[in-house]
Amino acid sequence: MLKIKTNLEQVTTVLFFGELYTDNSLKVASKIQEDISVFDGEPYVLPVKDAPPEIPRIIMQNKNETIKLEISFQRATLIITGDDENKFETANSILDTLSDLIYNEFNWKLKRLGRYATEKVEFADSAIKYLKYNYLKEEKFEDTEQFNLHWLQKETFIEEKANFWTKINTPEGIERKEFRITVDLNLVEDEDRELSLESCGEFFLKSVQKIEEQFRKVLV
Repeated sequence: MLKIKTNLEQVTTVLFFGELYTDNSLKVASKIQEDISVFDGEPYVLPVKDAPPEIPRIIMQNKNETIKLEISFQRATLIITGDDENKFETANSILDTLSDLIYNEFNWKLKRLGRYATEKVEFADSAIKYLKYNYLKEEKFEDTEQFNLHWLQKETFIEEKANFWTKINTPEGIERKEFRITVDLNLVEDEDRELSLESCGEFFLKSVQKIEEQFRKVLV
């Protein structure tokens, strides 16, 4: 039986607005902090009115900086790291409230969603040997010191077209006993799309199952 140890290191969820404008970022930040108690660190509201739309205007986090929310005119990005063993559940709890605020308090609209997660996998033996045996013709890759395997699948997810990336990256060194898997699920850009609050909730919930299933499939 294969002996492995896994650790979900990071879960990142991105909510794309298209382009929006708010002239009261402080009010937005205060409302988020009022409704989502996990953001108990000092919020940063940046006076960058004329900066490019991708620059964050609001940055919020918890006191130990393992949960961070960045909001620009184009997107909101929620990043969960640290020792939380329930990163997906933590993310979805925050996102349920945040998306409700986006639709019902701020009157913004979401056009696209994306989520990616990175899992560290540790083996009892060489990670490169594992990848060569399970994924490649071993004789073609003698003395290989590092592998980066990426593949893209096209999916229909929550009735929307989606990209589904899987990426495996090893550190350099043939005897290193770990690699990282990143699974990235994101809806294809569509200028005419306007997601409902219900479809956002469906994405948050079902993407957890989709990503976790892919983690398991990679470890054949």
